[in-house]
Amino acid sequence: MPKGKNSLKILYVLDILKDNSCQYERNNPSRFINANRIIDKLREISIKDGCDEELSADRKSVYTYIKNLSAYGYDIETDKRGYYLVGMKNDRQSTAEDEANRFQLAELRLIADALNASRFIPANKADSIIQKLVTIKDCEGEDLGDLNDLRRRRIFQGNPFRSENNSVIYNIDSIHRAINSDKKISFKYLHTVPQTDGNDGSLISVSKKDSDGSDKLYVMDPIALVWKNEYYYVLCFDKEKEMPKTFRVDRMKDVFDLEDQPRDCKVFYNEMDISSYTNTAFSMFRGENKRVTLRVSNDLAGVVADRFGYNTHILSDEREGFFRCEAEVQISDQFYSWLSGFRGDLTLVAPDDIREDYISYLRKLVSCYEDMK
Repeated sequence: MPKGKNSLKILYVLDILKDNSCQYERNNPSRFINANRIIDKLREISIKDGCDEELSADRKSVYTYIKNLSAYGYDIETDKRGYYLVGMKNDRQSTAEDEANRFQLAELRLIADALNASRFIPANKADSIIQKLVTIKDCEGEDLGDLNDLRRRRIFQGNPFRSENNSVIYNIDSIHRAINSDKKISFKYLHTVPQTDGNDGSLISVSKKDSDGSDKLYVMDPIALVWKNEYYYVLCFDKEKEMPKTFRVDRMKDVFDLEDQPRDCKVFYNEMDISSYTNTAFSMFRGENKRVTLRVSNDLAGVVADRFGYNTHILSDEREGFFRCEAEVQISDQFYSWLSGFRGDLTLVAPDDIREDYISYLRKLVSCYEDMK
């Protein structure tokens, strides 16, 4: 042991108290460690570390260390049996790990911002959670009074419309439970329909129906929860049709994990690349997987990176200011709609059959407007 370690004996005594408190709970009558045992522990530390300088101490020194630790703020229970470290007084932190685990005010503000900006969380539910954040009293070095500004923070969205399904966070919890316990889930699924009375009306959410008019009950194998396009989706396996299906979690209601029904999708799940599936899907609408070649303006390189990733294979193009990229996508109207939003700055080059299908999609779109004349 380097010379001078004896001057740090109070810290070694603190470590001994911490180790003892980890070993015994407060209601354990054997939780106390007396001065003689602390002295023995100091000697054991010296031997274990191969120290030339022994961590010597007497009972009077131990009393002094305990007194000084208590004065500093450690809550040390004392009686004739010895000492027991309860914790820190006045909300001081007992370890560096405790300090790392405390929220910083900036972190709480970030959580509040994310809640306010999340379209899948209803506004009243986001407000309720933020009110609970305000009660947190664990912000080291921060003015706790500033926590009240969490309730006044608002993140303005490009699309302000939010889910009205107040059970969404409980849906997520039920789905997680089912996945972790390898069980099926049952649920009803909402879709939006127009409701009119004469010339006036509004859009409402109703459960999808069976042929007899009753609410349709879905029973599926949940595979994974996916965050995509500002919403939570659950990727499921439909045993009846032997294929994956995707459902938006905020459109689900009455979600239950079925304790008596294990999942059937184990083989399918083991063979499936979930990351690849979610990266190729557009707005989580399923389509046939195809590898396509796109011609892209250099100005839209960021769009390609955001959609397909920075490892996307790119090629040079004969047109100046453009490059080509290859990507696997699920062919659907949503993919075609995404393409058309970039006009001629991002175009479908190959394969020929997909390009012809896309041209048919565009012609059909144009004809809808021509028929309105």
